[in-house]
Amino acid sequence: MRLRRGSTDTVPFEDVHSSVGSGFRFAAEAFAAAIERDDRAGIVLAAQASLDIAATLEALAASARTGRAVEVARRRRHRCATPDRTPTR
Repeated sequence: MRLRRGSTDTVPFEDVHSSVGSGFRFAAEAFAAAIERDDRAGIVLAAQASLDIAATLEALAASARTGRAVEVARRRRHRCATPDRTPTR
């Protein structure tokens, strides 16, 4: 993948390498490993990251539709269980 960090054409592209395969499979394997390790905190963090990714994709789509910069919406903290299973806000 080629990535440009910045917003001008004067910033050079850089090559970013990652594993080849299904992102869904990688996510499923990571989830299974977290379950196997009883890593509740990791599962909560992954869920929060998924919400952040969804907000980013939503902002990208809105920007593409309008042709303008769109700020990524800050997500509200949702009630979730921490590793000790105590609900938090």
